[in-house]
Amino acid sequence: MKPLDLTGQRFDRLTALRIVGAGTQGKMWLCACDCGGQSIVAARRLKFGLAHSCGCQQNSVKHGHSRRTLRTPEYIAWRSMKSRCYRKRDLRFADYGGRGIVVCERWLASFGNFLADMGLRPKGNSRRRRSEFSLDRINSNGNYEPKNCRWATQHEQVHNRRAA
Repeated sequence: MKPLDLTGQRFDRLTALRIVGAGTQGKMWLCACDCGGQSIVAARRLKFGLAHSCGCQQNSVKHGHSRRTLRTPEYIAWRSMKSRCYRKRDLRFADYGGRGIVVCERWLASFGNFLADMGLRPKGNSRRRRSEFSLDRINSNGNYEPKNCRWATQHEQVHNRRAA
């Protein structure tokens, strides 16, 4: 199988330049970072949005949602969305990625892009807790993309299910 050509594609602050070898996680890519640095990253880490920079951004999370210590509801929703669509071992993969549901490239490449498009999860009114809202696809057969996603209550999601 011919490896996916990522040459010139951007993944957050990284731009894939060329394949430099293979590792335990597949093809390894030399990437240029926006800061001017370079790093070698596994293709799957780029594809699944797990690599963001050459390391220059580890202590500077601009969107205010830490990837290591504090996992906000928005960040958890983003990670779960990607897992359902691309991780074959995810218990829900058959209903998402297994049916061809994908995440748009903009969101796949960066949590910051997802957060910019979706915004913070709503707080709701005084009778609702913030946790009642979760990521929902308006068209349950459509992909995860800005025009097809919203923060919805469980009540709204129950009425937006596909026929089994």
